[in-house]
Amino acid sequence: MMTPAGRSSTTSACSRSTKATWPPRTHLEQALAAAPESSEAHVDVLLGRMRLAAAEGDGAAMEADHQRAAARLPAEPDPLDRRLHSVLFAYARALVALGRTAEALAPLEQMQAALAGAQRTVDAAEITSLLGELRLELGHLDEAEKDLQGARADLEREAPPRSLLLAGNLTALAELALARGRFEEAAGSAARALAIYDDVSEPDHPPAARARFALARALAADAPVAPANVRELAEEALAAFRGKSRAADVGRVTAWLAEHQKSVSGQ
Repeated sequence: MMTPAGRSSTTSACSRSTKATWPPRTHLEQALAAAPESSEAHVDVLLGRMRLAAAEGDGAAMEADHQRAAARLPAEPDPLDRRLHSVLFAYARALVALGRTAEALAPLEQMQAALAGAQRTVDAAEITSLLGELRLELGHLDEAEKDLQGARADLEREAPPRSLLLAGNLTALAELALARGRFEEAAGSAARALAIYDDVSEPDHPPAARARFALARALAADAPVAPANVRELAEEALAAFRGKSRAADVGRVTAWLAEHQKSVSGQ
């Protein structure tokens, strides 16, 4: 299946901002012309065009390429067909990039149902966790918590203990706890996630920076000032986001630092 690589390892591929890393449109047009219409390569290029159109804010072009890609699937595809999942995931990702997050739930739910029905527990948990993140962004906290807690249980049972999928899920649970003012719980989840990232990823890995910023917010709780060690966590996250040109994340951390001045004692 096509998994949201780099998401919990983006966010989040789906739920975080999509930076265009696709070839320029002219290259995609050339690739499309060269690939036989019956080939998987043809569909792959259409999916690339979808993502590029979404990154450019062109919803109509994205939808047109999605329809073309879907038309090249079997009339009644197997629910577990890898090509079907590639199209579904690419469509969900493009919808999120266009700001149509609520619409992205349906294709992901289709994937999740097929994977869960086939007892592909880790794959299903990955999509369930992503659904929880999107519902968190939409403000559907109860549904998000159900998704994220269920995915965590499955990942803790089935995935390796230092799994990046588990780390991403724990970060999302920390952000959910923050949204509900459960700061101690948020700190515990963020610290667990950061321990995994520190063990298996580079310090400037954006998901690690996301966990680090969640931990800073949890430790600061609702106080208007932040101790030096807490601000340091946020500043480390800021440096990582800047290094990866993550403008939206840079804006969020910068605003938080401005709102949470260093404590007078500096402690």
